[in-house]
Amino acid sequence: MAINSIEIDLDPLVVLCQEGIKQRLFPGAAFAVGNSKNIHFESVGNTTYEPASCQPVTEHTLYDLASLTKPIIPATIAVSLVCMGMLDLDEPIEERPELSVRNLLLHNSGLPPYRNFHFESPIPQSILNEILTMPLEAEPGERVAYSCLGFVLLQIVIERVLVDSLDGFLEDVKHKIPYCFESSAYMPWNLKLDENLSIAPTTVVEPWRRAMIPEGKLSGDFLCGAVHDPLAFLLGGVSGNAGLFGSASEVGKFAQRMLQWSTGDISNPHTELFQKSIQPQAGSRALGWDMWSPGCSAGTKFSKSSFGHTGYTGTSIWIDPENDSFAVLLTNRVHPDDSASLVELRPKFHDLAFELFKPTSPI
Repeated sequence: MAINSIEIDLDPLVVLCQEGIKQRLFPGAAFAVGNSKNIHFESVGNTTYEPASCQPVTEHTLYDLASLTKPIIPATIAVSLVCMGMLDLDEPIEERPELSVRNLLLHNSGLPPYRNFHFESPIPQSILNEILTMPLEAEPGERVAYSCLGFVLLQIVIERVLVDSLDGFLEDVKHKIPYCFESSAYMPWNLKLDENLSIAPTTVVEPWRRAMIPEGKLSGDFLCGAVHDPLAFLLGGVSGNAGLFGSASEVGKFAQRMLQWSTGDISNPHTELFQKSIQPQAGSRALGWDMWSPGCSAGTKFSKSSFGHTGYTGTSIWIDPENDSFAVLLTNRVHPDDSASLVELRPKFHDLAFELFKPTSPI
């Protein structure tokens, strides 16, 4: 499907995804590719390998976006609050004065990368208190080490400023910003889902989760609509590090809008600050985003000004302002057993996507 554009040949991307299905990297995939004016969607395969429970994947199928949550929600909100003068990137934060919002966004806070709280206390407030008080592994700014815990802390900071929860804020703004996330949302595991929603399941439910999941959140023995990430799950499905569910249609529209902002196509009084936010500031890290580097998932053809992110469940987004292009790939590669890897497929996907929208293209 295409929006506001002439048709292009998506067959190379479709064939690549079909090959991924044959290799059992994932049971299905949905993707969005485009530039600042045009966007194209396609989908391949099914939500699961099980004939009795599978549904055909469409551009509207919801996927657990995993760590794509980080740049899409808390990072975007944080930069917006900075633009509005409601947050300062470099002032010490109230919750941990030795750290700044910039440290959290750049993953150089010194906080540990992760912690398996599901082997410890399942109480959300206990988890938050642990993150607020745990010792740093390095001095702030000393090293870059990707940290999910840093983005949970960022969530705490943002919710204090907003005087609202992330999911409450998202529910409010999505009615005001119709191009982004009309159906996509945080899905707390106690939320009743619409039976008509097509949702790609992830892994088999471990014993520690089963007693906490209400009826309707499983697809057979698999998580379906309950977040895969253990930390986000224990926090009720709403977290700064993970928890957002989204479709190729809506994540694609988000990527296109980010591309338009990054190239200045949209009139914005904060364009200069926004464009600085997607420049590398610590290694390959921008504010909430990763930047292109050799060997990254964006492949070999996206430019060095490209910014993007991946998600553990099999999701990715890459945006290239220099070449006016973007690509979103959503899969549930963790279904059924978290053994498949997209390390080889992702770069191939992005290289093929680049060829569709490279500067010499007539589109």
